[in-house]
Amino acid sequence: MGVTGHRKPWKTPMDTWPELETPALVWKQVPFLEERFQVSNTGQVRTRPYHKEYVRKDGTTFARHYRGRLLIQRVGGGGGGRHLLNDHLYVSIYRGSGRESSWTQDHRVDTLVASAFHGLPYNRNDRSACQLWRVQHLDDDPDNCSAENLKWVHSFGSGDIQSRYNEQLTKWEAHDVSVESFMDRFYSVA
Repeated sequence: MGVTGHRKPWKTPMDTWPELETPALVWKQVPFLEERFQVSNTGQVRTRPYHKEYVRKDGTTFARHYRGRLLIQRVGGGGGGRHLLNDHLYVSIYRGSGRESSWTQDHRVDTLVASAFHGLPYNRNDRSACQLWRVQHLDDDPDNCSAENLKWVHSFGSGDIQSRYNEQLTKWEAHDVSVESFMDRFYSVA
């Protein structure tokens, strides 16, 4: 069998796009990323097949075709000396057009899914407005990035902050420990 008749012996999920479109799986474009990036209601991130044109040093152009693929998700970390929250899922998205003008951006998967399925509650270009909103996981599991598990909440004074404070206060008051005895035990030198 020649090179043209050669077929790979395995099948990847991206070989057949229609199989990925099921009634339970819905893909939507992320509003602030390029058209080729999509997220599913189950929390997956993919790129669709796309073409990109490049210019050589001599001025000629050539086109390259990229196949669609699922992006690899990782828990926190991040490169380049940046410290991301370690308990959330991230994907790295390659941006730019060449060796000198390209970089990767780390995006939280829950933010991508929430913005695609629930919209953005703020203007993406307003940096101060970005800091006022966060994505809340309804089941408190940061690995569950399905669309029905996410909702936008204001960072200050909303969500479960007050109820969690009340729970902790109730637990503290339920202990039969006075503040003085706690402080003595906490600051005592053994």
